[in-house]
Amino acid sequence: MFLTIPTIMTWTRIVAIPLIVGVFYIDLPEPSRNLIATVLFVLFAATDWLDGFWPANSTKFLLSALSWTRWPTSF
Repeated sequence: MFLTIPTIMTWTRIVAIPLIVGVFYIDLPEPSRNLIATVLFVLFAATDWLDGFWPANSTKFLLSALSWTRWPTSF
């Protein structure tokens, strides 16, 4: 497996699933648990957006003119 930034971000989101669920088992008042879970969810949702936005607008991906000839379904 290649450890690139998008891969690390994806694995971070996968690991965050039990973390977000685990927040509901912390001995805190319910509004606090909901707030913490919501903040974590929004944070990891932002990384998901960034993970999709970054390659779509990166010059590295836009300048690879031969990639469509090797794998036509990639575009």
